[in-house]
Amino acid sequence: MSGRAVDFILSGGQCHDAPQGRLLMETVGPLEEAVPLVMDRAYEDNLTRRTAQILKFSPLIHGAAYAMSAPNTYHQLIQMEISRQIANYLVGKPCKVISAPYDVRLFYEEAPDVEDDGSDDTVVQPDISVICGREKLGPEGCRGAPDMVVEILSPSNTAIGMEDKFHLYRDAGVREYWLVDPNNKTLKTHLFVGGKPDVQIYAAPDKAEVGIFPGFSVDLALVFAEDV
Repeated sequence: MSGRAVDFILSGGQCHDAPQGRLLMETVGPLEEAVPLVMDRAYEDNLTRRTAQILKFSPLIHGAAYAMSAPNTYHQLIQMEISRQIANYLVGKPCKVISAPYDVRLFYEEAPDVEDDGSDDTVVQPDISVICGREKLGPEGCRGAPDMVVEILSPSNTAIGMEDKFHLYRDAGVREYWLVDPNNKTLKTHLFVGGKPDVQIYAAPDKAEVGIFPGFSVDLALVFAEDV
Protein backbone atom coordinates (compact mmCIF):
# COMPACT_ATOMS: atom_id res chain seq x y z
CA MET A 1 0.00 0.00 0.00
CA SER A 2 1.39 3.40 -0.93
CA GLY A 3 1.77 6.32 1.43
CA ARG A 4 -1.16 7.98 -0.31
CA ALA A 5 -3.56 5.25 0.69
CA VAL A 6 -5.47 5.25 3.93
CA ASP A 7 -6.86 2.28 5.81
CA PHE A 8 -9.79 3.45 7.90
CA ILE A 9 -11.03 0.97 10.47
CA LEU A 10 -14.57 1.19 11.80
CA SER A 11 -15.47 -1.02 14.72
CA GLY A 12 -18.19 -3.25 13.31
CA GLY A 13 -17.69 -1.83 9.81
CA GLN A 14 -15.58 -2.31 6.69
CA CYS A 15 -12.01 -1.28 5.95
CA HIS A 16 -11.27 0.30 2.54
CA ASP A 17 -8.28 1.82 0.81
CA ALA A 18 -8.81 5.48 0.00
CA PRO A 19 -6.56 6.54 -2.90
CA GLN A 20 -6.61 10.14 -4.13
CA GLY A 21 -8.14 11.38 -0.90
CA ARG A 22 -11.47 9.56 -1.20
CA LEU A 23 -12.67 7.92 1.99
CA LEU A 24 -15.21 5.17 1.38
CA MET A 25 -17.45 3.83 4.14
CA GLU A 26 -19.98 1.27 2.94
CA THR A 27 -21.02 -0.38 6.16
CA VAL A 28 -22.79 1.68 8.81
CA GLY A 29 -21.91 0.47 12.28
CA PRO A 30 -20.61 1.47 15.69
CA LEU A 31 -17.96 4.17 15.37
CA GLU A 32 -16.15 3.38 18.60
CA GLU A 33 -12.64 3.70 17.16
CA ALA A 34 -11.26 5.27 13.99
CA VAL A 35 -7.62 4.36 13.40
CA PRO A 36 -5.69 5.70 10.39
CA LEU A 37 -2.82 3.35 9.58
CA VAL A 38 -0.90 5.06 6.76
CA MET A 39 -1.44 8.63 5.60
CA ASP A 40 0.22 11.89 4.71
CA ARG A 41 -0.69 15.25 6.29
CA ALA A 42 -3.39 16.07 3.70
CA TYR A 43 -5.16 12.78 4.34
CA GLU A 44 -4.81 13.16 8.09
CA ASP A 45 -6.41 16.60 8.01
CA ASN A 46 -9.23 15.36 5.79
CA LEU A 47 -9.82 12.34 8.01
CA THR A 48 -10.01 14.51 11.12
CA ARG A 49 -12.60 16.79 9.52
CA ARG A 50 -14.68 13.88 8.20
CA THR A 51 -14.61 12.02 11.51
CA ALA A 52 -15.63 15.15 13.42
CA GLN A 53 -18.49 15.72 11.01
CA ILE A 54 -19.70 12.13 11.36
CA LEU A 55 -19.59 12.22 15.13
CA LYS A 56 -21.34 15.59 15.32
CA PHE A 57 -24.47 14.30 13.61
CA SER A 58 -24.37 10.66 14.75
CA PRO A 59 -26.59 9.08 17.39
CA LEU A 60 -24.84 7.73 20.47
CA ILE A 61 -26.50 4.62 21.87
CA HIS A 62 -25.08 3.01 25.00
CA GLY A 63 -21.71 4.60 24.26
CA ALA A 64 -21.44 3.55 20.59
CA ALA A 65 -21.67 6.15 17.82
CA TYR A 66 -23.44 5.26 14.57
CA ALA A 67 -22.65 6.85 11.21
CA MET A 68 -25.82 7.91 9.40
CA SER A 69 -26.12 9.06 5.80
CA ALA A 70 -27.95 12.28 4.94
CA PRO A 71 -31.72 11.89 4.37
CA ASN A 72 -33.15 12.21 0.87
CA THR A 73 -35.49 14.92 -0.42
CA TYR A 74 -38.72 12.98 0.11
CA HIS A 75 -37.74 12.20 3.69
CA GLN A 76 -37.17 15.90 4.36
CA LEU A 77 -40.44 16.97 2.77
CA ILE A 78 -42.32 14.48 4.96
CA GLN A 79 -40.46 15.68 8.03
CA MET A 80 -41.23 19.32 7.31
CA GLU A 81 -44.93 18.71 6.65
CA ILE A 82 -45.48 16.73 9.86
CA SER A 83 -43.55 19.36 11.80
CA ARG A 84 -45.59 22.14 10.18
CA GLN A 85 -48.93 20.58 11.11
CA ILE A 86 -47.86 19.92 14.69
CA ALA A 87 -46.31 23.38 15.05
CA ASN A 88 -49.51 25.04 13.82
CA TYR A 89 -51.51 23.13 16.42
CA LEU A 90 -49.08 24.05 19.20
CA VAL A 91 -49.25 27.81 18.64
CA GLY A 92 -50.09 29.35 22.01
CA LYS A 93 -49.56 26.04 23.83
CA PRO A 94 -46.65 25.12 26.14
CA CYS A 95 -45.30 22.23 24.04
CA LYS A 96 -42.63 22.71 21.35
CA VAL A 97 -41.87 20.73 18.20
CA ILE A 98 -38.23 20.53 17.08
CA SER A 99 -36.88 18.79 13.99
CA ALA A 100 -33.51 17.10 13.49
CA PRO A 101 -30.66 17.73 13.75
CA TYR A 102 -31.33 18.13 17.47
CA ASP A 103 -29.65 16.17 20.26
CA VAL A 104 -31.91 14.31 22.68
CA ARG A 105 -30.23 13.01 25.82
CA LEU A 106 -32.76 10.32 26.61
CA PHE A 107 -31.59 9.33 30.09
CA TYR A 108 -30.40 12.73 31.28
CA GLU A 109 -30.11 13.09 35.03
CA GLU A 110 -29.12 16.36 36.64
CA ALA A 111 -27.35 15.81 39.94
CA PRO A 112 -27.61 18.67 42.43
CA ASP A 113 -24.51 20.85 42.79
CA VAL A 114 -22.74 18.98 39.98
CA GLU A 115 -21.81 20.72 36.75
CA ASP A 116 -23.29 19.04 33.67
CA ASP A 117 -20.44 17.32 31.86
CA GLY A 118 -22.54 16.00 28.95
CA SER A 119 -21.30 12.47 29.56
CA ASP A 120 -24.53 10.67 28.68
CA ASP A 121 -24.00 7.41 26.81
CA THR A 122 -27.29 7.62 24.87
CA VAL A 123 -27.85 10.68 22.68
CA VAL A 124 -30.21 10.39 19.70
CA GLN A 125 -31.54 12.71 17.02
CA PRO A 126 -35.17 11.82 16.26
CA ASP A 127 -36.53 13.26 13.04
CA ILE A 128 -39.14 15.13 15.09
CA SER A 129 -39.36 15.69 18.85
CA VAL A 130 -42.32 17.14 20.72
CA ILE A 131 -41.34 18.43 24.15
CA CYS A 132 -43.88 19.62 26.71
CA GLY A 133 -41.66 20.47 29.66
CA ARG A 134 -39.65 23.68 29.38
CA GLU A 135 -37.19 22.31 31.95
CA LYS A 136 -36.11 19.76 29.33
CA LEU A 137 -35.04 22.44 26.84
CA GLY A 138 -31.33 22.84 27.53
CA PRO A 139 -29.03 24.97 25.37
CA GLU A 140 -27.37 21.82 24.01
CA GLY A 141 -30.59 19.91 23.30
CA CYS A 142 -33.37 18.00 25.04
CA ARG A 143 -32.61 16.87 28.58
CA GLY A 144 -34.65 13.71 28.98
CA ALA A 145 -37.27 11.94 26.91
CA PRO A 146 -39.50 13.99 24.59
CA ASP A 147 -43.24 13.50 25.02
CA MET A 148 -43.54 12.41 21.38
CA VAL A 149 -41.02 11.18 18.82
CA VAL A 150 -41.45 10.77 15.05
CA GLU A 151 -38.99 8.66 13.04
CA ILE A 152 -39.05 8.40 9.25
CA LEU A 153 -37.66 5.24 7.65
CA SER A 154 -34.65 5.61 5.38
CA PRO A 155 -31.89 3.27 4.15
CA SER A 156 -29.45 4.41 6.85
CA ASN A 157 -31.61 4.32 9.96
CA THR A 158 -32.58 0.69 9.37
CA ALA A 159 -28.95 -0.16 10.28
CA ILE A 160 -29.64 0.57 13.93
CA GLY A 161 -33.00 -1.14 13.83
CA MET A 162 -36.32 0.50 14.49
CA GLU A 163 -37.22 -2.28 16.90
CA ASP A 164 -34.29 -1.24 19.07
CA LYS A 165 -35.40 2.39 18.90
CA PHE A 166 -38.92 1.38 19.91
CA HIS A 167 -37.63 -0.18 23.14
CA LEU A 168 -35.19 2.66 23.70
CA TYR A 169 -37.86 5.34 23.50
CA ARG A 170 -40.35 3.36 25.56
CA ASP A 171 -37.83 2.69 28.32
CA ALA A 172 -36.79 6.35 28.40
CA GLY A 173 -40.38 7.51 28.98
CA VAL A 174 -41.49 8.76 25.55
CA ARG A 175 -45.28 8.88 25.63
CA GLU A 176 -45.93 8.46 21.90
CA TYR A 177 -43.79 7.08 19.08
CA TRP A 178 -44.53 7.36 15.37
CA LEU A 179 -42.82 5.40 12.60
CA VAL A 180 -43.35 6.75 9.07
CA ASP A 181 -42.80 4.55 5.99
CA PRO A 182 -42.35 6.83 2.94
CA ASN A 183 -42.20 3.99 0.39
CA ASN A 184 -45.56 2.53 1.40
CA LYS A 185 -47.05 5.87 2.51
CA THR A 186 -48.04 4.42 5.87
CA LEU A 187 -47.72 5.40 9.51
CA LYS A 188 -47.55 3.21 12.61
CA THR A 189 -48.24 4.94 15.91
CA HIS A 190 -47.50 3.70 19.42
CA LEU A 191 -49.14 5.32 22.43
CA PHE A 192 -47.47 4.09 25.59
CA VAL A 193 -50.29 3.85 28.10
CA GLY A 194 -50.22 1.22 30.83
CA GLY A 195 -48.27 -1.96 30.23
CA LYS A 196 -49.01 -2.51 26.54
CA PRO A 197 -48.75 0.19 23.83
CA ASP A 198 -51.83 1.18 21.86
CA VAL A 199 -50.78 0.60 18.24
CA GLN A 200 -52.56 2.10 15.23
CA ILE A 201 -51.73 1.88 11.53
CA TYR A 202 -52.70 4.61 9.06
CA ALA A 203 -52.27 5.16 5.33
CA ALA A 204 -52.80 8.17 3.08
CA PRO A 205 -55.27 9.87 2.91
CA ASP A 206 -56.10 9.03 6.56
CA LYS A 207 -55.91 11.56 9.34
CA ALA A 208 -53.70 10.16 12.09
CA GLU A 209 -54.79 10.96 15.62
CA VAL A 210 -52.15 12.25 18.01
CA GLY A 211 -52.76 10.38 21.25
CA ILE A 212 -51.12 12.89 23.58
CA PHE A 213 -53.20 15.70 22.04
CA PRO A 214 -56.85 14.55 22.04
CA GLY A 215 -58.82 16.04 19.16
CA PHE A 216 -55.77 16.78 17.00
CA SER A 217 -54.80 14.74 13.95
CA VAL A 218 -52.18 14.91 11.20
CA ASP A 219 -53.43 14.87 7.59
CA LEU A 220 -51.45 12.14 5.81
CA ALA A 221 -52.73 13.23 2.41
CA LEU A 222 -50.60 16.35 2.87
CA VAL A 223 -47.72 14.44 4.45
CA PHE A 224 -47.28 12.13 1.46
CA ALA A 225 -48.35 14.59 -1.24
CA GLU A 226 -44.89 15.59 -2.49
CA ASP A 227 -43.51 12.28 -3.76
CA VAL A 228 -40.03 12.88 -5.21
